[in-house]
Amino acid sequence: MRGRVPLAALAAALVTAPLLRQVASTVPDPRSGVFLADGADFSVADAAALDLDQRTLIGRLSLGTDGGLAAAARIYAEGGFSGPCADLTLVDGSIMADIGRGTSLLGSSLGGDDVLLTALEDAAAGSIRLRVRYAVESAAFVGSCRVGGNPAADLSGCLAQSGNIYVGDQRYPYVYSPLEDNYNTRTLAGLGAAARDAHADTPTFKKFLAYYGETDYANEWILAAFGGLPTFFRNGNPDFSRFDQEGRAAAVQWGTVVLNLWMYVMGLVEGAIDDCVACDTPGACNSLPRRALDQARALYTGSQYDKTPDGGYLLFAVAQRGCMRCGTCTSGDGMAAVNAEIFQLYSQAEEHLAEGTCTYMEEHRDRILGLLTVPLVQGILEQTHALDHHEDHQQTIQGQGAAFAAAILPLVDACSQSGALTIYNDLTPGRGTIGSYEVVRFALERNYDCL
Repeated sequence: MRGRVPLAALAAALVTAPLLRQVASTVPDPRSGVFLADGADFSVADAAALDLDQRTLIGRLSLGTDGGLAAAARIYAEGGFSGPCADLTLVDGSIMADIGRGTSLLGSSLGGDDVLLTALEDAAAGSIRLRVRYAVESAAFVGSCRVGGNPAADLSGCLAQSGNIYVGDQRYPYVYSPLEDNYNTRTLAGLGAAARDAHADTPTFKKFLAYYGETDYANEWILAAFGGLPTFFRNGNPDFSRFDQEGRAAAVQWGTVVLNLWMYVMGLVEGAIDDCVACDTPGACNSLPRRALDQARALYTGSQYDKTPDGGYLLFAVAQRGCMRCGTCTSGDGMAAVNAEIFQLYSQAEEHLAEGTCTYMEEHRDRILGLLTVPLVQGILEQTHALDHHEDHQQTIQGQGAAFAAAILPLVDACSQSGALTIYNDLTPGRGTIGSYEVVRFALERNYDCL
């Protein structure tokens, strides 16, 4: 446990005395830090805008209708706010010379304004197809081309239906359908596949794969919740036919964050830290790992962290809600102790990466994993306490409990299979009303040192 967060103290604060403050009340703004310059493949603002997908999903789920559920499923699968791209068909000729991925391009919007673009992929000479990425460089631009699965598509900043794309002085006339050919490459559903493709070799992903037996477990879990269906994992199988629409909606709302997003962020952190190498230019080392850490921080925090009372819609908000209920908020600014420390660790890790000093990076990785696990423990204890001690058997509570349990079961299972089975049996759909808070709490507490 060297360098690990005291999980027992933080989690137990849910129903005991408030946690003694572990960090100073003055902490950096969540989005502060030495972010690398936005590039052709990544923008901090664009990554953070994924929380607008989550906000829209929550809004549609809250309608409590079949139509709302279908709209939530579409924004989950297709996105709408992060990673905006377009597929264009060239007319009056083909590409004259190869256009490399990341090449800067220029077009015009429906309103006649300039639209900055980059080539999403290589386009060979002779091709009539050009895939472009909107060059999202600010939060203001993120909101100007919102299509994908967005139930209220905004085309104001999208490319005009027809016009010209400029590559330097070369002009290429094009046509496309703004509603059908604008799409998003970053989606809540896609995080599962992205984690599998990019982070399959990280220690934490291996634990989840060993437990569930499926590489796209998070997406399969969410799709089963949407459809009210059983799952067929190696372990931890929820049967969502035991929930009504209210329970399924709660499972989806929380599962997208604590299953899909949690693993992707942790994978980015582990990958960045594990890729640290020394170099001959201290201060400018490890640019790709540092960019991965930038993306982790942006996806952890989101763009709306300061727009809602409880910190937005992503993992930052999960920790904030936990601190409000557990008494673990720092004095002064009210930031969760977890958030305060995790941003300090992000900044320290970025400094070490830049300097190429990799000696303590493994300790940083382990501590960040511990901090990311704390809100999962708090969430399980909160829902189990409500179900057992307060006999609050609303399916909203049961659905949220099922999501938090699914997110921590593989971590507990790697420590104690019996402990994971206990938590599963008390929180899987259909059993939350007969679960025991004391039993679940003991199953967690006896594994704190391992977690």
